[in-house]
Amino acid sequence: MILIFSKYDDPSTNHVVDWLRHLNEEVFRINTSFDILNVFKLLSGFKLSDGDQNIKLDMVKSVWFRRPPVPVYKAIFKEKKASYETNRFFSSENNAVIDLLHLILQNKKWLNDNKTSRPRKIDQLIVAKKVGLKIPNTAVLGTKNELINFREENGLLIMKPIQDPYPIRLRNGLYTQYTCDVTTELVNSLPDSFYPCLFQQKIEKNLEIRTFYIDGRCFSMAICSSFDKQTQVDYRRYNDIKPNRKIPYCLPSYIEKKIDALMKKLKLNCGSLDLILDNNGTYYYLEVNPVGQFGMVSFPCNYHLEKIIAEYLSEN
Repeated sequence: MILIFSKYDDPSTNHVVDWLRHLNEEVFRINTSFDILNVFKLLSGFKLSDGDQNIKLDMVKSVWFRRPPVPVYKAIFKEKKASYETNRFFSSENNAVIDLLHLILQNKKWLNDNKTSRPRKIDQLIVAKKVGLKIPNTAVLGTKNELINFREENGLLIMKPIQDPYPIRLRNGLYTQYTCDVTTELVNSLPDSFYPCLFQQKIEKNLEIRTFYIDGRCFSMAICSSFDKQTQVDYRRYNDIKPNRKIPYCLPSYIEKKIDALMKKLKLNCGSLDLILDNNGTYYYLEVNPVGQFGMVSFPCNYHLEKIIAEYLSEN
């Protein structure tokens, strides 16, 4: 039995499940915390119930923490807005149940887990430097004077969220946060003090590289994003009319060894990493996302990552 934490609408999970069934593996998928509400008996009789399907601990071969399940309160209050206190309570309960399952299944084979699924970006950069990966000069700043000084020291800068970009839905549309240039106009428009942001030296990139890592193996793809003004600063500003070229890429072995050391120190055995190759042939580490989409690497490069994940989970 393969136990998977995910969401109904995650396509990567669906593809891996198809491969697991091809390998004759039984799959139990937890998409919402409704799926784990019937957790009971923490000892030998412990079961997970989903309709007519019951799971005993000894049936679980491995666990894939693909993504956190949808909290139960989002389903309960889908039609009406819940209070802040109600959301906070159900969120706490949801996390407690997932932590409980992790505790009970801690001796099973895991592909990532809930404890390490959201490593802080600043922590990542610190560890990356320790293992020998080069990173852009970075600062978290909240005043105009600090920003001006940092800009004088490093030249061109970019800014991004300190942790994760989140879509924000307002009445007139959906908004997200992109990496953007720190222009003179932007600096001049800022107040003397502002909410802290993450600023980095802008690396003039030759290639953008997305690497999928699993259990010591790296599968990389080069994205030719620097040739299009729309995607030069942030690849996520997709050009649907003329998409960036994506090709399989082989990182130098010394970079792959440092990536392996980084992932081990972050206690991750799976994740999608972003790197940049500059015009001088230097590799820069940006970040790793343990729950990021990997289909964008798998399909253009014919890596069949979904099959590789399924085989990893099905191995004894």
